[in-house]
Amino acid sequence: MMTILDFTEGKEFELWKFLFLSVGFGLFMSLTLVSWHLSELRKFGAKNLTDEMLSSNQKKALAVSISREELIRRLKNDPSTKKMSIKESEDLIVLKTKPSWKSWGEKIQIKLDELETGIKQIIISSKPKISLTLIDFGKNKENIDIIEKLLIKTM
Repeated sequence: MMTILDFTEGKEFELWKFLFLSVGFGLFMSLTLVSWHLSELRKFGAKNLTDEMLSSNQKKALAVSISREELIRRLKNDPSTKKMSIKESEDLIVLKTKPSWKSWGEKIQIKLDELETGIKQIIISSKPKISLTLIDFGKNKENIDIIEKLLIKTM
């Protein structure tokens, strides 16, 4: 932007100024966004930050005794998930969120596998709709936590 403004004012292009401003802006934005991302993750209880925890793609497996129908009922009735679009298939439930100030939206998949009589393994994954998203400010971790709380309500 500064280079374009210089051109409109009739100034000549200066490589050192362009590089200085570009690198300075990049460093400022990186430090700001990464600090903000870490702060948001810590709000959601992240203590030991691993590469997996810092990723915008989050995944968690749980063993629960909730029925598929009860899970869907809870998803449709809970204030934090009832605004999400829900699509169901035989062993998969897909929720999609709308864009927010933290992201362009997320895709949450809940995969249901029968382990033993009455016990199901549920794999929850949450990832940004836009695959190039590197920083999600803890939004996908928050999505996993919301679904986990819905599943564990009765336990």
